Amino acid sequence: MMRPKRLCLYHYPCADGVFAAWGFELAAPGETVFKAHSTHPDKRLAVADLPDADELVLVDYCGPDVAWLSECLARYDHVLLVDHHKTASDMLEALPLANQGKPLANQGKLYVIMNDGFSACNLVRRFLELPLGQERAHLWDYIQDNDLYTHVMPGSKALTLGLKARGIEYDIEKNPALWSQLGALRMGELLSEGFKLFEQQAALMSHYMSMVVMKRLGGLDVPSCVIRANQHGIINDLGHSMAKAFRIGVGAVCIEDEEAGYARVSLRSLSHVNCLPLAAEYGGGGHAQSAGFSMPLRQWRAL
Repeated sequence: MMRPKRLCLYHYPCADGVFAAWGFELAAPGETVFKAHSTHPDKRLAVADLPDADELVLVDYCGPDVAWLSECLARYDHVLLVDHHKTASDMLEALPLANQGKPLANQGKLYVIMNDGFSACNLVRRFLELPLGQERAHLWDYIQDNDLYTHVMPGSKALTLGLKARGIEYDIEKNPALWSQLGALRMGELLSEGFKLFEQQAALMSHYMSMVVMKRLGGLDVPSCVIRANQHGIINDLGHSMAKAFRIGVGAVCIEDEEAGYARVSLRSLSHVNCLPLAAEYGGGGHAQSAGFSMPLRQWRAL
């Protein structure tokens, strides 16, 4: 196999991460090797197992810790980081200083594109100056609207439900047709499918709100609920509903992975509450109003 020009690791299974990675394929078809990179402890990529490349691109996920990122910098001559999470900026500040006394991010070894006002796909779009066309650009704005939890675009939540209902596998190695499947998406169809799902979701939300229990997380009593893996589309609304219903202003939605033995916990909070420190306490990350972490299933159930 020829040495690829670019190796891109993208946040998986995040729509924003995969759309951002797609941007590099649209800009230069066939020049990039892509690998899905999960935040799940058992599915994180080991730097030693990655293929050689002229450039490493980290999209929407800077890696699990500073040691991992430092290992990437030692292995690759050029590393491009495109991210918008606070965990990424914190990790950059924690990087070891080079001999010249400057952070590695300022020396050309690591090139950083970071702005918390944009999601990763639109950071890539701006950086590569992608000519997406009107409908595709509109779709990318919807992906950003959901990823940043602003939900100011008409039908934003419905489109997200419609996209998730397609069941597209975002791992390019498992699904070689990924880019063509994304290219075939149509806004009208996604919105139509999504609005139909809202009626079903309303009944499901009512069911889970009646099953809320309190979990002791980070010294706080946090309203929590366990849902099925195939119902992940309600995480945002369920988390926010719990946050509104309880004075603490935070809700925790959990998907229990029996096979892996881990609980994947998603935190959602109201605008005046920062849930990121709570996620960070358990080795997680994300945004101020949307964060998450994983912990052993036995530990979660004992809380």
